[in-house]
Amino acid sequence: MGIYSSRDIYSTTSGDIIIGANGDLKIADSIESVSGAVNFILRTDRGEYTPDKRVGADLGSFIGRTMSPSLISDMEANIRQNLTKFVLAANDLQEHVVPLSEEEVGVIVGYGGQYIDKDGNVMDTTIGTLNYVFPYIEGSPEPI
Repeated sequence: MGIYSSRDIYSTTSGDIIIGANGDLKIADSIESVSGAVNFILRTDRGEYTPDKRVGADLGSFIGRTMSPSLISDMEANIRQNLTKFVLAANDLQEHVVPLSEEEVGVIVGYGGQYIDKDGNVMDTTIGTLNYVFPYIEGSPEPI
């Protein structure tokens, strides 16, 4: 189990920075920072993030492919590989891709661990989750 202490700029799930009442940037606590990093990596394809082109779960590469068990497995592997490389310890992560229709999947990521709170105390957390409906485009079996 990892102990997470990083603190980052607080942002919404769509990536908008949150400004405090005094006009300053809000700083997220460690669990909010991990959640933001997980969200960012899931919503980013490799090459889109200029400071480090390796960052991203590359889920966009699955758009247009035919739904299959191997596709689901490949998506889960991409999620695990990228989140454990950049954010979480492997035993603090659960990833599931669930078919919802012929064109959509549910992406569920659970994360846990120990987090340093604002007062410097270590706190255990129950697993937090992020859930997405990932769109697929009907058509050819190759990515668009």
